[in-house]
Amino acid sequence: MMNGRKQQYLPITAEQLIEEQIGQDDRYRFYRPLIPLQIFHCLIPVEDMENCTIGISVNYELPQMLSVINNYLEWITTCEKQLVSYVQERLKEELTKDWFQRIEVWSASFIFNTLDDYGATIAFSESIFEDHILEIDFEKDRIVADRLNG
Repeated sequence: MMNGRKQQYLPITAEQLIEEQIGQDDRYRFYRPLIPLQIFHCLIPVEDMENCTIGISVNYELPQMLSVINNYLEWITTCEKQLVSYVQERLKEELTKDWFQRIEVWSASFIFNTLDDYGATIAFSESIFEDHILEIDFEKDRIVADRLNG
């Protein structure tokens, strides 16, 4: 489980990402953060970073993508309104005022295909489906799919 306190977003540097071989997908270079990251309202500690990956197309070098990565990671910390609205629409009911604050992030995977084509999949538990993990797929700042696992 990833959870923690909210902090102001601080840009990540190339030195704070370590390249790792993950799976057999040779279209991407994968990185893991060496510092805590905020996802939604949760501050993910370094010891839980094995559940957080950032994939960058092999057509780009990390320094080329850092600005896009940082802008997107910052947006992920502020997307409460979009996420709450999406879940309410899917459930056809209002969420409690503290629903977003009760989210516990379990994993996050970011993929950057180009400077203008990127997204994320974030898995988290929350208070409505307590025995399940909700996965949300983002394309840029748009939620495009969800899955309930459990």
